[in-house]
Amino acid sequence: MRFTPFALALAAAQGVIAAPSRETKPISRGFGCGAPEPDAEHIRVSQQFAAQEASLRASGNFSIQATVTVDTYFHVVHRSSSDDVSDSVLNAQLATLNKAYAPYGFQFTLKGTTHTINANWADDTRGYEMTMKRSLRKGTYRTLNVYFLPEMGDNLGYCYFPESGGGSSGSTTQIRDGCTGGCTGSGDSVSDTPAQASASSGCPIGRDSCPSQAGLDPIHNYMDYTYDSCYEEFTAGQQARMASFWNNYRAGK
Repeated sequence: MRFTPFALALAAAQGVIAAPSRETKPISRGFGCGAPEPDAEHIRVSQQFAAQEASLRASGNFSIQATVTVDTYFHVVHRSSSDDVSDSVLNAQLATLNKAYAPYGFQFTLKGTTHTINANWADDTRGYEMTMKRSLRKGTYRTLNVYFLPEMGDNLGYCYFPESGGGSSGSTTQIRDGCTGGCTGSGDSVSDTPAQASASSGCPIGRDSCPSQAGLDPIHNYMDYTYDSCYEEFTAGQQARMASFWNNYRAGK
């Protein structure tokens, strides 16, 4: 399963999302998520959390934490006033996020919104990402900062996996996509998300890209790339993984 704009806004402690643009430019990256693949350390930690969660369930001691409220900042970076994103649109997206994630124990409080005109920052392909973030980022390590740019090639957005050293980039409630490794790899290390060979599109009911593995593709999951109208859920395992990453990487930071 892949990051979508809504899922990304949850997942990224510093996430970059494509904003509406009036211009069309050559596509430089594949459709979807521009996040890097998880490294060996992240895979190890995910597998460790999976074992801990399974052990707690088996012992009957597993419980989902109370709702976590995440302070959130939106940063709209644009080339001119013509490609700005209005606060009403941003507030509507935040409301959609909160509705989607309410059953899973996370809510987001918008603490502020910035609007910046900077042609270099607005084009993600120019390499000004970290300069932009250092200038605009607000809050602590447990704060969600989301950056909206008009030019991201054909990507919907990206974020980074958490760093054990407490760096400024990473994932607030990290759940990674099940396409990692395809039908035979370790996937997302969440036991109740079926293996998936590639991201879905549209709303392909009955899609089974890994017929040798159990279960159909999770096209209704927020981490796939189906239509918004197709999204319905996270799994219980993903909810547990959100809590594990939050408690170990973000809470109290």
